Amino acid sequence: MTKNIWITIKKELRGIIRDKKSLLMMLVGPIMIPVFIFLMSSVYDSIMAEDTEDETIKVGINYELNEVEKSIIKELNFETVEEELKDLENDYKKKNISVYITKEDNVYTIHNNPNLEDDMKGTALATTYLEQYNTALGNEYLVQQGIDIAKVYNNITIETDELKGSSTMISMVIYMGLMFAMMSVCLTAIYGVTDTTAGEKERGTLETLLTFPMTSDELITGKFLAITISCIITSILSAILLVGSISIASNMFNIYKDVTMNLNIGTILIALIVLFNASFFISGLCIAIASFSKSYKEAQSALTPVSFLTMIPMFMNILEVKLNYAIACIPIVSQTMLLDTAINSTFTGNNLMYLLISFVSTIIYSIILVKVITMMYKNEKVLFG
Repeated sequence: MTKNIWITIKKELRGIIRDKKSLLMMLVGPIMIPVFIFLMSSVYDSIMAEDTEDETIKVGINYELNEVEKSIIKELNFETVEEELKDLENDYKKKNISVYITKEDNVYTIHNNPNLEDDMKGTALATTYLEQYNTALGNEYLVQQGIDIAKVYNNITIETDELKGSSTMISMVIYMGLMFAMMSVCLTAIYGVTDTTAGEKERGTLETLLTFPMTSDELITGKFLAITISCIITSILSAILLVGSISIASNMFNIYKDVTMNLNIGTILIALIVLFNASFFISGLCIAIASFSKSYKEAQSALTPVSFLTMIPMFMNILEVKLNYAIACIPIVSQTMLLDTAINSTFTGNNLMYLLISFVSTIIYSIILVKVITMMYKNEKVLFG
């Protein structure tokens, strides 16, 4: 690396540090990651707690229960309201009961609206009650016939193995945290690039720089590396705060119970590699776009759509698109998906191949961008409008 490149890097980094907006973006973006994770974890935890609270379901009936039925209903933990049919219909309309059962001869009919959540719960309980009652009547008949019930039913043994796995709510929290990390890198690049390209044009300092004994290659390489370094600093803060906040949140909120997450040194290293890789591409892309702008405001307007690129992975996640060799070649998208894979599941051999493809392809894109920008800076129309 030549002396001129080092001088350019130092100059641009000093400018970024002195610019309050650029410095703010480097710090505020990562700080918002734990705030978001703790806030959303708390919200989902509250929702989960509300869902698990005991709610007594009321089921209307128009017949008298026998002792067997009462025992089943007590075990299933719901209440029954015994009324005439007209009263049951009125109570159902007023939502005093979830569903109601009518009995005519030996036919039981469950009246409900399957599109309502309360009706679904009431219907499930009513159906279970009737099935168990039907089984009890069958057992009574078998006993009367002198048949051993154990030989009728206990022919197989059923066991339950509770497995740890992923949670939709947690996946959403983590995925949004990853998007915040990527967005933080993007905002750092946008604000840094705006000042080092369009800002210099507007202030007239770019013309002074071009009078120095420095080639366009050295100037652009220095600017590119300076922006990339600032993005890398943001990446380090984002990765540390992301993994740290998830680790703390997993011990604070019940939604993380029995959920597999790989929070270790390997995860942090992979997260850093992926974010560093994204920093190269985002820096080059922002410089290329901002180079066409003549003023600070124009550059900000032109670079604003770049921040929306970080939203693309969210739609990929919603559509349940899986990482493959083609997607691994798409910058930002592949990197966000790799971050999600690293935290939520085991990093397999295929994932390492995706990581390698993503890394190499992004570096190639970055080199191409730098070459294109260098050519642009040799054009007086681009430099001076």
